[in-house]
Amino acid sequence: MHLDEKYVKVNGKDCYDLNCIDSITKYVTAHLFVDKRTKSKCTEFLSQIKTTCYNQILAGYYVKKLTGVDKRITFVSDKFYNYKNAFNILFYRIAKLQFGVPIKCKKYGLKFNNN
Repeated sequence: MHLDEKYVKVNGKDCYDLNCIDSITKYVTAHLFVDKRTKSKCTEFLSQIKTTCYNQILAGYYVKKLTGVDKRITFVSDKFYNYKNAFNILFYRIAKLQFGVPIKCKKYGLKFNNN
C-alpha cells in the first residue's frame, strides 16, 4: 500500500488530501482531506485502513508467524515522520513500513520513489 498526499490550495488556504492506494488492485483504501498533517490526523487516516483491511493485514502476519515466510503487507511512504508515528501506533507488529525517496531527491541519484 502506498501512502501519499496532495497539496491543495482552497480559497487561499493550504490543505492536504491524504490517500492510500493498494499497489496491486489500485483500490483507494483510505482518503482524508485535512488542513494540517498532524500526528492525530495521520492516525485517523491510517485508522481507515485498519477498519477496511485489518483482516487481510493480520492474515499476512499469521503466515509469517506460523511458517516463517514473510507475507506481511508493506506500506510505502515518503519520509514524512507523522506517517511513521501513526503506523507505529496502529500496525507496528503486523505490517512493514518502507520509506521511499521524495520526488525532489531523484536528481541526487537516489533509487526509490513513492510514486
